[in-house]
Amino acid sequence: MHLLENMFKNYISLFAGDFKHLGDGSEPFSIVSRIWAEIGTATVKANATIPSSFGRSIPNIAEERVYMTAESHLVWGTMYAPILLRGCFTHDRYYLHWRKFISIVERCIGFSSNAAERFKLRHDIREWYTEYERMFYQYKTERLPTCVLTVHAWLHLVDIIEQSGPLWSYWCWVMERFCGKLVRAVSSRKHPYSSLNRRILELQLTLHAIRHAYNLGDRIPPSSTMFNSEPPETYHDIDRYEELTLLHPKRSLSFARDGLNDLRRRIAVHLATVHDVSVAVAMMAIPETIVQWGRARIKDADIVHSHVGYPRREENQRNATFIQYEQQVDRNARWRRREVDMEAWTFFGRLDRIICCEVLPNQAMGIPEPEPLILLDVKLCNTERDAFGFYEYSTFRYSEIVDGTCLRALVGRILDRDKWVFVRRQGAMEHAEFIDEE
Repeated sequence: MHLLENMFKNYISLFAGDFKHLGDGSEPFSIVSRIWAEIGTATVKANATIPSSFGRSIPNIAEERVYMTAESHLVWGTMYAPILLRGCFTHDRYYLHWRKFISIVERCIGFSSNAAERFKLRHDIREWYTEYERMFYQYKTERLPTCVLTVHAWLHLVDIIEQSGPLWSYWCWVMERFCGKLVRAVSSRKHPYSSLNRRILELQLTLHAIRHAYNLGDRIPPSSTMFNSEPPETYHDIDRYEELTLLHPKRSLSFARDGLNDLRRRIAVHLATVHDVSVAVAMMAIPETIVQWGRARIKDADIVHSHVGYPRREENQRNATFIQYEQQVDRNARWRRREVDMEAWTFFGRLDRIICCEVLPNQAMGIPEPEPLILLDVKLCNTERDAFGFYEYSTFRYSEIVDGTCLRALVGRILDRDKWVFVRRQGAMEHAEFIDEE
């Protein structure tokens, strides 16, 4: 944890041009103060569009670095910085050097690795280390302070992983957080346990008051004595949708009563495409009512909120409604005489509704009995990729219905130079994957 935090601090000081008052040396690599201030402002604004499950809110990196914690440095360095630092350096090689370091960080904290991956990681660390010396040390005696111990320690990380196991199994995050909680609670050195007991009682009374004042019985952690023993209703189809669990709030919708004819037609278009029938035939298989759910939990991953179906709105709420999904698309769709050539495409959009629809039996569609489907009503983003591989958009295209099996991940967004750029947690920060030794 300290190795990560100190390395990120050193890089930020180098980029801001205030690392031990050494300056840039023979070639300018620091970011202009005006641009650095804009990066700090963009960081604060991005907090509202990055889901809270991705990590804590980040302070202004240009003005409030003193409030940055180890977690803040990790979140900013791996999610915010790769987007906000694009095109900010005099030469792109400094940005590519930063991306190489972030790739090393993500692989070092991975939950599993094999011999081939560690061999490649060792090679990349040495290459990164050589670049670091050439760019910042510049092989000049007066710039030797840039080669701090925390830089050299990275050369030994792969050896440590092979000797002691993955870094996540013995890093300091949990211990540091627990110790900090204890220290803040103790106000008497003579009677420390009395102070701890008083603090626990105060927290319990505070939570009781908040729970009753705002009717938050369903939001209390299960480990708490105040937890409501009757959990809210969920929906999980283990056969068709093993990766998805639908969560409250739940509501029944009527197409006619609620004025949702456009939604019904989008469902019909989806069914017609899947079963290769006309929209009129597909329309006959749609029931009069459907069930709308507010949220969906992806297995071993995040909870996605629907824009319309989850009405909870708070002043400081962070947006968790944008998703990444994949669909099979015919490459030759524009040419009717060519054979079908299906290919998986990646799409991004805002999840407006999560629907559970029980399709009626239909002989033309090959459905002999009622078939429950989880459908996602998504407002598609007009997405394109930049020179560094990031997906970005500035406008929406249209709304479409996709099957729940297409959902891949919850994503965040950062507004950078008048375009929204998508952020997705990668590697160990996205899924916990435990693999047997065999």
